[in-house]
Amino acid sequence: MLRELLLSESLWHQASDERRAGWKKLMDEVRRETDFLDTLEVLRLELEVGRLRLVGVNAAGEAEADVVVDRAQLNPLMDEYLDIVRQLGDPERPLGVTRLEALDMAKRVVHDRAGRLLLRRGRALGLSLASARRLFSLLVALAHDTTTLGAGLSHRRR
Repeated sequence: MLRELLLSESLWHQASDERRAGWKKLMDEVRRETDFLDTLEVLRLELEVGRLRLVGVNAAGEAEADVVVDRAQLNPLMDEYLDIVRQLGDPERPLGVTRLEALDMAKRVVHDRAGRLLLRRGRALGLSLASARRLFSLLVALAHDTTTLGAGLSHRRR
């Protein structure tokens, strides 16, 4: 079982306390509820300008999985996801039930597409689609300041 999820020091230290608190919550969820390979104890997450790197480390301290995802593949999905979230949380534009349901469905579709991308690229980590979706939520929060997005970002359990 994954014991620890680590972020780069520079990413952690440049964030506000509010962002770090949100990250901690998402990181705990990923660590607790994500089905990585049984042999992985630590996941190092490196979010760089051009790529995302996930390194799964076993109990012996050896890198057992090393996954790189090109940010050019991930960024359009993040942008689309955030656009939907902004529409859902915009207090200036109240939504009717039909529009709310359509946006909620669109958010799930983008989340699934991103999850499938991470699933394909992260096979070495042993992820399921649900786990890849959780990981995408964390990646969005790490790459963008989501503290101002409000209710549109919340996830409903299915």
